[in-house]
Amino acid sequence: MLPLIGAFKLAKGLLILAVALGVLRLVHGDPADTLERWASELHIDPEGRHFARALDAILSLDARRLKALSAGMFVYAGLFLVEGVGLMLGRRWAEYFTVVVTGSFVPLELYEIVRHPTPIRVNPGNPLTDLDTFGYSGGAAVSDAGILGPFSVDPANLVAGDNLVCVKVFQQAVGSSDITFAYELVAVINSFPSAGPSLSISQSGGTVTISWSGAGTLYEANTADATGAAWTAVSGVSGSSYSFSAGTSPGQKFYTLRQ
Repeated sequence: MLPLIGAFKLAKGLLILAVALGVLRLVHGDPADTLERWASELHIDPEGRHFARALDAILSLDARRLKALSAGMFVYAGLFLVEGVGLMLGRRWAEYFTVVVTGSFVPLELYEIVRHPTPIRVNPGNPLTDLDTFGYSGGAAVSDAGILGPFSVDPANLVAGDNLVCVKVFQQAVGSSDITFAYELVAVINSFPSAGPSLSISQSGGTVTISWSGAGTLYEANTADATGAAWTAVSGVSGSSYSFSAGTSPGQKFYTLRQ
């Protein structure tokens, strides 16, 4: 068993050593060009999302940080190589060395757990993850065509824009033939914001009058789907109304009121 563990440690050490040498090469060349060339040689899509994230992360590092990263990886690779060779040769000191090195990372792991706690906790007796912190169920067998829920979602756990709904679906038993899943989201709104101001347009003879209620700034544009700077504030507004002669403004005009 120990030679097998040693071979694994040795392989991991050689892999980290190769990566450390690669990082060192980035210091003396163009990182973006080098990474894209490696991606092409390894048949990795350079336009892929994961590669783009890795590229951005590496390009954010300056030469000093790349050298520090490479040095740390060299040390890490050295530890694995020493462990691997010692275990493959059946040396007693290698067993103690492996225990000490592996145990030395436990305080770091505990520090990261304390520093970055997660709201996910394990529900004792339930092999599924309990997500009740976010208002979801930890899971239950619902049999055929069963319904689980409803579950309330605290609006405080939602953000403006897109929200991700995570669901874990398992077969109820080894002999289950299929899995069917569907969900429904129902929003309960207790109150609505007050209605905004409304525009009204009237014409008397050759004069057109636009009036509105409440405070706001009147804008005009030549097309209904105009955007940005195409909408300009109207000059000559008096209070909450604006009048103009229909014969002095050729072409169509569109108006909007912004608070």
